[in-house]
Amino acid sequence: MAHRYLILIPRGSRNELAIGAIAARTGLTHHSAMGSVHVLTNQAGSVLQFSAGLVIGTLFHRHGVGPALSELEATDAAAIGHNVVETLATRYWGSYIALWNGGGRTSILRDPSGSTPCYYSQSPHAIGLASDAELLMDAGIAKPSIDWGGVARTLYARDLPLSETGLEGVMELLAGRIATIAEDEVATSAFWSPWDFVTHDLKISPEKQAERLGRVVHNCTRSWGATHSKAVLAVSGGLDSSIVATCLKGALDMECFTISTVEPRGNEEPFARALCDELGLDLTAMTYQLTDANIGISTFAHLPRPGGRTHGLAYDAPLIRLIEEKGADAFYTGSGGDNVFHSSHSARPLVDQYLATGLHGDLISTWRDISALTGASAWEVLRHALRVPRRGGPKYRWKFDPEFLSREALDIVEERPPSHPWLDSPVRALPGKAAHVGMVLRAQHYLHGYDRRLPFTPVAPLLSQPVIELCLSIPSWYVCRGGVDRSIARAAFFDRLPPLIRDRRVKGGPDSFAIELLQANLPAVRERLLDGQLAARRIIDRAAVERALQPSRLATRLEYVRLLLLLDTEAWIDAWQSRVGKPAARKVMG
Repeated sequence: MAHRYLILIPRGSRNELAIGAIAARTGLTHHSAMGSVHVLTNQAGSVLQFSAGLVIGTLFHRHGVGPALSELEATDAAAIGHNVVETLATRYWGSYIALWNGGGRTSILRDPSGSTPCYYSQSPHAIGLASDAELLMDAGIAKPSIDWGGVARTLYARDLPLSETGLEGVMELLAGRIATIAEDEVATSAFWSPWDFVTHDLKISPEKQAERLGRVVHNCTRSWGATHSKAVLAVSGGLDSSIVATCLKGALDMECFTISTVEPRGNEEPFARALCDELGLDLTAMTYQLTDANIGISTFAHLPRPGGRTHGLAYDAPLIRLIEEKGADAFYTGSGGDNVFHSSHSARPLVDQYLATGLHGDLISTWRDISALTGASAWEVLRHALRVPRRGGPKYRWKFDPEFLSREALDIVEERPPSHPWLDSPVRALPGKAAHVGMVLRAQHYLHGYDRRLPFTPVAPLLSQPVIELCLSIPSWYVCRGGVDRSIARAAFFDRLPPLIRDRRVKGGPDSFAIELLQANLPAVRERLLDGQLAARRIIDRAAVERALQPSRLATRLEYVRLLLLLDTEAWIDAWQSRVGKPAARKVMG
């Protein structure tokens, strides 16, 4: 199962906490006390000790292939204790947080991949940090009161990871950052930035980049595989999950899972089966079922912020049943592959190459590649390239989503637009790489879609820190070579993938099922959205939502994705309010 932890730091002179009672309520074990700092975990083996502190989670050596460390050797512990931040960031990787005392401060570091969550809150008695927001409630540090302004901001942010959540007083420590606690106050700072790895070094050829990428992806994925005994791997017949499958073959006992729509465009089974036949893997193929999707349940009910889509329940339910039936201790996906491998369909790589190399002969080749990749004419590509920002100012702007939000909600979020430190690009940043950083950032929004109390660990090997760092260093114009997306990743695994997968350009999805779900439950959907909490708090534009719910409109526009987000958000609100019988929450709007 996934690692769960709770860190409690008494405030002021209050050094006594009812640790026994908290352990009983949370189901965690009191691991240790570092001075007045108490650490509780669900797995004793997930804690690695060094001189001034400890690491909680899964930690690997930077180089080679091997299982996660079960303990730190004396030399490793000494190196980490000497310089915690630099040593962990450069000599190790994994899914972890680190905690240490020094200089009258307590510091908590969240690894750059963001694979282990970290939420924190404060009460008059203590400061708490935890893998799950509910642990903060169980410890009496926070209350499940809805922050309506935070909800509006999350809906507007469109999957941008934010430090604030949808619960009052609950904050998230973002990936690659450190929380420092001194004199009962929490301050955060960065120790890792994607911009430290962005280069356009032309000394490394595309062929060499592909070789390096293949090696790093293989090593990271095999390292994860050596850490678990039995896994279920989700395969869609797409490039990313197929790469994970090739790397995991033989590393552990593994079966594959795919799910399709009845509608042919969403049928992924032939592609998934071709992959499994090639690799000699068993495949369980299923079809989306309406009975697995309850519009009153949120896919994000375990998280302190909304952001799920209701139709995801119909994916999760059969998957979880299969994992439990097979006795698997891990669930692997190719999630984040599009993002880290830089699946670009824009003219930005052409601009990057021009800014980096000038008017060079290869510029024409890239121009043609982008035209072939996008289906746009050469002149259309050029027009788009001329509109890409090249000089001072931001090179990439996050696309916020105001759809269906009320004017009152927009007034509040636009006063202080959502932001993230990774979006503050250097002055000389290339616009294509700025967009790539944004893509990596977006992938983190979906890292924690499964409740950590489930009896398996979700793993996304393609979002491992070494993979992210290497991909960021590859020039953007390399990834569209030959007129195909993610061309470096394709080249890296060219000989290991069936041609049907390797050469695939278009991929299906659950769109038809998502629309069917809304149509089949339309009266209940209308009631939940038009008479629900989002409408009552004037977060959504009720009239606009009502127009979008017209039967003739549902099947002809892309608004259904946003409607499913709002529907899941209503269920998310119900889930958190039910924890305390709907407590009074701060009223931000209206």
